Amino acid sequence: MVSRRNARTGGNVSGHDKTLTEVFDEPTRSDITYDAAIALIKAHGGTVKEGAGSRVSITIQGAVIKIHRPHKKDLRKYAVESIRETFRKLGITPNS
Repeated sequence: MVSRRNARTGGNVSGHDKTLTEVFDEPTRSDITYDAAIALIKAHGGTVKEGAGSRVSITIQGAVIKIHRPHKKDLRKYAVESIRETFRKLGITPNS
């Protein structure tokens, strides 16, 4: 398997194509796992800072996303939408 690297960050993104496509699916999916989303964000050079309780602050290319870590494994739709909109603004899309 040939791995692709993100040109901006050097991160390996080939294994995250499916998750990225799912983030951009309409209507918004409710079955994207927190772990898969965090791995996708980190592959694009993002950092994750755990706050008090279940609060999470994600920073990617200067943009900040605030979400709550789910009590179960899947992200809530608002979190997926926040990630999608931030990725779209940064030019990170399934076709980029």
